[in-house]
Amino acid sequence: MPLPAPGTPRYIRNQLVRRIQSSKGEKERLRAQIALAEYLAKEDDLGLMVDILEPFGELVPKGCIDTESLDYASLSAGADALAAWSSIVWQIDVMTVAHPSFPVQLEAYKSALFPRILDRWEDITKWIRYLVYYNPRREPYIFSFCCDFIRTTHLEKNCGNYVRSLYGMWLRADTTIQAFSSRLRSLDKSTRHHVASALVSRAKAIVQNPREKDWCHAIHELHFLSTGIAFTIQISPTLHSLFKQYRFLYEYSNALSTLVRRATSCDDTTQEFWTLVAKYVWQLYSVIALAIAPDQNSAIADLAEGGLLLCAYCAIVHHGSNTLASGPPPGELRRLYLFVEKLTMHLFYVRSIFRAVSSGSPVAEVSRILEASTVQPLPVPLWEPFFTAYDLSRKAFKDEQAMKYLCLCHNINRSPHANGCHSAFYCSNRCQEEDWVRFHKSECSALRRIYLEQKLRRCWTLAPSRFDQVVYLNFVLNNILDPMGALILWGQDTVFTVDVANVPGLALAPLPLEQCRTTLWPTLDYGWSSRLEAFLDDLEKDESLRLAQGIFTHPVSGREFVVLAKIKCDFSAGHEKGATSRLSTILSTVSRTCIHKESNEATIFVNVISISKLHILLLTDVVEIGPSDSDDKEWSTSLELLELVTEGQDRNPQLEMRRVGRLGFIHAEDDWSAIYSFANCQGKLAFYSVGGATVVWDPIPGRGAGWRLDGVVDVMEIFCNDDFVMYLNPEGIHAIKIPDLQPLENGQITFSFFEATRLAPTFSLPYSHSHSFTTGFHSGNIVFPAICQPDRPLVFVVKETLSEAMIHGYWYQFDFNQTCPRESTFKMVGSFRLPTPHINALHLMSYPYHLCGDMAAIIVAHKV
Repeated sequence: MPLPAPGTPRYIRNQLVRRIQSSKGEKERLRAQIALAEYLAKEDDLGLMVDILEPFGELVPKGCIDTESLDYASLSAGADALAAWSSIVWQIDVMTVAHPSFPVQLEAYKSALFPRILDRWEDITKWIRYLVYYNPRREPYIFSFCCDFIRTTHLEKNCGNYVRSLYGMWLRADTTIQAFSSRLRSLDKSTRHHVASALVSRAKAIVQNPREKDWCHAIHELHFLSTGIAFTIQISPTLHSLFKQYRFLYEYSNALSTLVRRATSCDDTTQEFWTLVAKYVWQLYSVIALAIAPDQNSAIADLAEGGLLLCAYCAIVHHGSNTLASGPPPGELRRLYLFVEKLTMHLFYVRSIFRAVSSGSPVAEVSRILEASTVQPLPVPLWEPFFTAYDLSRKAFKDEQAMKYLCLCHNINRSPHANGCHSAFYCSNRCQEEDWVRFHKSECSALRRIYLEQKLRRCWTLAPSRFDQVVYLNFVLNNILDPMGALILWGQDTVFTVDVANVPGLALAPLPLEQCRTTLWPTLDYGWSSRLEAFLDDLEKDESLRLAQGIFTHPVSGREFVVLAKIKCDFSAGHEKGATSRLSTILSTVSRTCIHKESNEATIFVNVISISKLHILLLTDVVEIGPSDSDDKEWSTSLELLELVTEGQDRNPQLEMRRVGRLGFIHAEDDWSAIYSFANCQGKLAFYSVGGATVVWDPIPGRGAGWRLDGVVDVMEIFCNDDFVMYLNPEGIHAIKIPDLQPLENGQITFSFFEATRLAPTFSLPYSHSHSFTTGFHSGNIVFPAICQPDRPLVFVVKETLSEAMIHGYWYQFDFNQTCPRESTFKMVGSFRLPTPHINALHLMSYPYHLCGDMAAIIVAHKV
C-alpha cells in the first residue's frame, strides 16, 4: 500500500497514532490519546476502524476445525486477524480514557463506530474460535482482549449485549465450556498460568480508573469475569487450584471493595450501584466460595481478606436506607443479612477466617460505616454478633503457644491421622496402635464410608477446622465460665454445651447427660457410642472429670458437628486471686458428624409404573477401591432395583417385593451424580454423571452400554425410552440413539472402559420460546403421567432470576414419534410466575422442586 499523501485523513491519523506509540510517560500518552479521539470525533473519521477491520474480510479457512495441519497462508491470516483484534481493543481504549472537548461529536462518532464493529461481529468471533484452536500460544492474549473489550461496554450501552455475549461465545458455542476447560488443562504449564494470571489480574484493571458514572458497568464486568471462571471450575474442578494460586477470590473481592470504598465517600451514589454490589457479594459467596471451592473455609477467608464483609455492611446501610428502620429487608438485602450472619458465625471458631477479617481494621471500619449511616435506628442484632464474635475469636486465637498443649491423642493439631478413615488422630504410633485394639478396629471401615460420602457431598470438615473447634471450646471453658457457677451447675451427670451452630452468638448451657444420650447423640455417625461409654467409665473413677461438648456447623451443608471432650477440672484455679492455672484441661476429644440417619441409608428413587406396580431404586455403598495412595483412585457405587407389586382385592391387597437386578458402577471420585430416569414398564434405566458420562442399563437381561456426551452441555435432566436417551439443557431436547447393549461382566459398568466412545445427538428440538436458565442440574424436571409413559412426558423447566424476586416456570409437552423420531414435537403448554422475596442459594445448591402429576411444589427458604 502506497504511503498516504501529507494532509490526507490517513496521513493525519498515522501521525497521531505514532505520537501515541512514541509517547513517554502516562501524561504524555494521555494527551496523545485525547488528541486522536478529538480528531476522530471532530472529523467523523471512521477510516481507522475500517482499516483495522479489513483483515476480518479474509475467510476463515474452510474445514479448519477438522484439519490437523494448516498451510502458512492460513496461519498468516490468523496472525493478521489477531493483530486486528488487538487494534480494535486499542482504539476503544483510546475512546475510554479520553475526555474530548466535543461531546456532541463524540457521541455521534461512537454511534457510527460500534455498528461498524458489529457488522463484522460474526467474522470476529469465527476468527477468535479459529485462533483458540490453532494458535494456542496466543490464547492468554486473546482472552485478555476479550476482558478488555467487555471493560469498554459503557461506551455504547446499545451494543452491550453483543459485547458481553463474547464470554457466552467463548464458553458455550461449538467449542463448549468442556472443550475450553479441556483445552486449558492440556496447555503447557507456562501458557496455562499465563491464561489464569490474565483472568485474575483483569479484575484490578477493571476498577483501576473508572469514572463515577461507570461504576455500575465496572461491577457488571466483574460479574462476567468471575462467572466465566466459575463455569470453567465447575466443569473442571482440578482447575480450581490453578486459579487459587493467583488468589482469584481475594482479587475479585478486593476489586469490589475498591469500588465500594470510593462510593462511600460520595453523597449521590445510586441505588442501582448498591443493588449490583449486593448481587456480586452473594455471587462470590454462595455460587463460588460455597458451591464450587473444595475448601470452603479457605475460600471464605480469601473473600473476607479482600473486604467482602465490609462491602456487605456498606450495601446494607446504603441500599437499605429506606427499609432497614421500618421492617424486614426484602430481596437482595435478605441475602446480605444471610451472608453477614454466616460469616459472623464462622468467625467464632475458624481461625483462618478470623485472621482474614482481622488483616485490616474491621472494628474501626464497621464503626465508621455505622457512624456515617443516616439510617436510624439501625438493626442492632445485625452488628452486635459481629463485635462479639470478633472479640471472642481474638482472645481465643491470640496465644499460639497455649495451643500447643492441645496436641493430644485423637486431637487435630499436628497429630497423624488414620489413613483409612481420616477421622481418628493420634500423637504417636504407639497411641495409634493402642487405640486400634481398643476402639478403632471396629469403627474404621464404617468411618471410612462416612468420610467418602461426606467428601463426595462436599460436607467434610478438614483437620485444621476441627482443631480450631477444639481451641475455641478450650478457650470458652477456661475464660468464659465462672468457676463457682460452673462448680454448682456442671456435675458429672451434666454435659456443658457450647452451641455455636443454632444460636446467633455464643450459647452456653449445661445439658443433662440423659438428654444428650436420647436426643442429640443418637443422630451422630459410627463409632461414637463405644468411646462415649469409655468416657463415662472414666468419670466414675475420677470425680474431677467432666464432659463438655461444642456444637458447630458446616458452611455449605449446614450439618452439625459435635466435639465431645473429657475434661480434667480444677474449680479452685482461676477463682483464687492471682491464680494462673487453668480451670479445666482437655484430656481427649472425639468429633463426629450429625448425619440425621441419612448417610447410613440408601438414596431412594421411586417410579410409578402402573396402578399396581412401583419400581424402587436404591443407591448405596459409595466405596473407594484400589490403593489408597494412588493418584487415579476409583469409587464403586452399588444400585439395586426392586419392584413392589400389589395383588388381590381392593379390601385385602397383598404386597410383594421383588428384586429385579443389581448394578455396580466403577467411576472416578468426581464423575458421579444421581441424575436418573426410568425408561418404561419393562425396561431400561438411564444415568448421567457430572463428567458427561451416560450409562443405560437393562436389568432383566443384565446388559448395559455407556458413552460420553458430545456437543451438548449444561444438561439439566435426562429421560429415555427403549430406543433413545433424551437430554434436556438450556437449548432444548437432544436425543441420542441407544447403541446395542452388551453383557455386563460381574454385573458392573466401568466408566473408563467407554472413555473414547463419544456420541452426538441424533436429533434436537429447541424450545419454542427463549429462556435463560441459571440453576444447572435439576432446573429441568421430567414429569410422567400417573402411569409411566416415557414417550409423552411433561417437562417442567425453571428460570430463576436472582435480580428479581421472581421464579419463572414453564411447562412443555414432549411427543415422541415412533415412526419418524426426527418429527417428534416439543411445545410449550403453560407458564407461570411466582413472586417471592425469599429466593436464595437453596435454588442454586439443592433440589427444591417437587412434582406430583402435572403440578409442581416449589420449596422456598424463608429465614425468620
